[in-house]
Amino acid sequence: MTAAYVANREAVAAEQFDDEAVLINFQTGTYYSLRGTAPEIWNLVQEPNTIDRIVERLGAPDHGAQKAIEAMLAQLVADSCVLICDIDEAHLNGKTDVTAEAKQFIAPIVQSFHDLQELIVVDPVHEADPMDGWPSRPPPFGRGPDRS
Repeated sequence: MTAAYVANREAVAAEQFDDEAVLINFQTGTYYSLRGTAPEIWNLVQEPNTIDRIVERLGAPDHGAQKAIEAMLAQLVADSCVLICDIDEAHLNGKTDVTAEAKQFIAPIVQSFHDLQELIVVDPVHEADPMDGWPSRPPPFGRGPDRS
């Protein structure tokens, strides 16, 4: 068995734009901007893939490129956007892959944002107050509990 990386499709939604991919993790409320080779790496982990195969597919065999890819995947694993699974090596070898032409490697760039966490993880159906509706709002300034 070989360790492979695969996108956590149950928790993460992604959208590709010109040279950027945006991920939203609905479990944590964090969203991500992927640039450089990060969108390509994200595409490669839509199916289980090993580090070696990702490096091969990107045409980036040098050691520094592999370290950058490993660091990106480690960050996304830590944030539950990517999962590690065991896969039979024969299953991977059965796939037909086209090796990318060698080109200058551009490091993957992953930026995470936490400013909308409360809005992203909110459940409007189950977190509605029967009297106030959704979202439950705090009382207006100066109109809190009686402070006698």
